[in-house]
Amino acid sequence: MNRTNVVISDITCMKDKFCVAGWDVDECRMKRLLVNGGYWNLSNLSKLGEWYSLITVDTTSPDKSRSYPQRTDDVNVDFDSICCQKSFSSG
Repeated sequence: MNRTNVVISDITCMKDKFCVAGWDVDECRMKRLLVNGGYWNLSNLSKLGEWYSLITVDTTSPDKSRSYPQRTDDVNVDFDSICCQKSFSSG
């Protein structure tokens, strides 16, 4: 596990699931955050606070069988470790 800070900058609706991505301020790179190796449910999003937020989270590398380019920025998150540090206003 790797504890890191991520500014959530993108939440994309994928029909009934959501893709969540953000800037890892510790590693200075974008990451796509996966819950159980996949997209987020609507109920999971409340853990992030507001739509734009700074979170602290434990991450692990995804399955090595994933294809590029997603393999370069995908990380699995320990959902229970997510802690919203600060929420940002979109206005």
